[in-house]
Amino acid sequence: MPGKRAWLEATTYFQKALEADPNFPGAHRALGKAYISLRRNQEAEAELKRALESDKTDQEAEYFLGSLLFRANRWEEAEPHLQTARDLNPDSWGPYFYLGRIRLQQKKPTESAALLERAAELNPADSAVYYHPARALELSGKEAESRKAFAKFKQLQTSRLQEEMDALKR
Repeated sequence: MPGKRAWLEATTYFQKALEADPNFPGAHRALGKAYISLRRNQEAEAELKRALESDKTDQEAEYFLGSLLFRANRWEEAEPHLQTARDLNPDSWGPYFYLGRIRLQQKKPTESAALLERAAELNPADSAVYYHPARALELSGKEAESRKAFAKFKQLQTSRLQEEMDALKR
């Protein structure tokens, strides 16, 4: 994963591309993503909105804007962007993950569980996609399914930690 220095260099190149051509395809999205990595959230939000102004079908810009707004606890604003991202690419796990977490915040565990289970189907190797559905299933009263999801979460976490330990030994 690139470090801060690499992201700062990237922002310089994206800004230069936009100076040369304000409508350079994908540059606003790329700059927004770089700003997210630098935790410059206001600038990221502005660039992602600009990306959507120039291309209403930019699934990535919709997703990154929705996830950014979600992480800022602006769930009502995040939701339409995440729904659009899901509609534009139904095989992308991220929108389901964040929409499921929004439903969990809204105390709608059954809806949350369905969305989060879909995220887990699409991204089965990521332990995070099992933790939240386990909580949603638990809140829905589905104890057996919840225990199964928590077990999968723990298994993946253990495997990831073991891989990291093995890598350190090399």
